[in-house]
Amino acid sequence: MAAPQPRVPDPIQIDLSDLAKNLWLPLNVDFMRIEVAPEEGQANDRAMEAESDAAQPGDTPEAKEGASSDMPPNQSRSVSQPLRPEGLQSSALVRDLLVPYQAILEAQRVWVPILEMVKVLEQYGHCPSVVVTAPEKDEEHSDLYSIRDTLARVTLKEHTHRVTLLAMKSLKETYRDYEPLVPKMLMAALGHDLGKIPVFRASGIYTMGDHPAVSAMKVQELFAGSDIPWLKESLDAIRGHHRASKDQFDALLRQADGRARELEVAAFSKELKVQPWESWFSVPRLLELMEPKINQLQRGGRWSAISIKDTVYAHPDLLLDAARRLSAERKVVDLSLIRLSDREKALRRIVDEVRRADVLAVPIGEGFYGRSYQIIMNNPRRRNTLPPRNYFVPIKLEVFNVPASDLEARKSGILQIVVELRAIS
Repeated sequence: MAAPQPRVPDPIQIDLSDLAKNLWLPLNVDFMRIEVAPEEGQANDRAMEAESDAAQPGDTPEAKEGASSDMPPNQSRSVSQPLRPEGLQSSALVRDLLVPYQAILEAQRVWVPILEMVKVLEQYGHCPSVVVTAPEKDEEHSDLYSIRDTLARVTLKEHTHRVTLLAMKSLKETYRDYEPLVPKMLMAALGHDLGKIPVFRASGIYTMGDHPAVSAMKVQELFAGSDIPWLKESLDAIRGHHRASKDQFDALLRQADGRARELEVAAFSKELKVQPWESWFSVPRLLELMEPKINQLQRGGRWSAISIKDTVYAHPDLLLDAARRLSAERKVVDLSLIRLSDREKALRRIVDEVRRADVLAVPIGEGFYGRSYQIIMNNPRRRNTLPPRNYFVPIKLEVFNVPASDLEARKSGILQIVVELRAIS
């Protein structure tokens, strides 16, 4: 009698949509549902075109996309078109900024909280990239006042994406062993402007002050319960990203923020561009722009430059104003000339160029942008009072190509009784 044949089990049937929903999607978090407004996509395309001149190939979201696609140009596209579930679009933030560093983020136990930061940006990041709720109370309102309306056209999500790309690029270029710092930089860059989100500022939970402080509070909340040794340092970088810092890591975040702003202004302008300083700055033209202000009395008896014998003593702000006008002539956007908190940085840069051009009347130490002087006046009423002091840049009179007699003839009022500027050692 033949042995009975073993029963063949029924074949297992799995619906592809169930597999995608229950297995594939949870393990591939770079695919998230995103609503992209057409105007946002178009603005981002323009901004990234400007950025491509400065960043390395592949550093921008658009550079990572395929050159040909049947999708509209203003829509985000999946990095893996064949596997993309219908109706979902790729999260560029996760794809570009988190997935490449997933191993180190998981090793430092920050993958989940940083992913939560991205979810916040995906949900609320379509707001303007400048504070719109009580802006006058925010430090950036005055810092970037002249370009604030332009920056309001850039979404917070776009700006954060760009800042983080630039910050990560600088991190790799600055530190030989940069990998341990990746989570710290991602946290600081992704969270640096969360305090601009209107719903947080209007909730009453957070202060209505500067957005860096609000950002740090929100990030600290997202990382609550995490035992991360560098958490405080990253929060400090967020709080101080609009202030000059001697800390190299903090400076990288601030520089990335400034660089992103330059690219954004250029992207929304038909004429402005971002160029290296040395390609457009000209000391001879700077002096030409300064010359009409020499020996000119302004409203309230103020003055910005005076000629005495063979020297023109110029207030540093005159050089800064001339550099700003020069950048406008050359149609260049340079944030160090715009951002008020970068005033001293810009002045050091300008005076360095003036020093190299050999037009200083007396030496100015490296790292300084002027010298302190006592203003000596031939005024009987002031003989028993201490002479006023001020800070000036001494420049050779001859480089202005104007006769000393013509400059002298311009003097009026208080300028006629200033007889000497005595250097204070």
